[in-house]
Amino acid sequence: MLPASAREPRPDRAVERHPEPQLSRDDMETSANPIYPEHDPRHHTAKIRKVLEDLVAELHENTTHFDEPKAQMLFETSAAVLQGLCHAFDDYETHAEPVALRSRP
Repeated sequence: MLPASAREPRPDRAVERHPEPQLSRDDMETSANPIYPEHDPRHHTAKIRKVLEDLVAELHENTTHFDEPKAQMLFETSAAVLQGLCHAFDDYETHAEPVALRSRP
């Protein structure tokens, strides 16, 4: 781990700001790590979302390896919960308004 002084920008160096990359929805879905600057939270949410998606796929796949209904339900329920988290991360990355915050008629 780097010491705190190495992680913080030095005051004698100008910090160059880059424009936000314009990625299409297809680019984001096909790329495991969209190109966002590391200081952009979406850089990290994209990585975490990919890990969650991989875990969901693993949970679904594992249910075919055993026949116990309770274990299958546990794995399927876990996958469904993680899919909800994937959706929340996706909403954040695309600046979509979460369903819970939408105004009701």
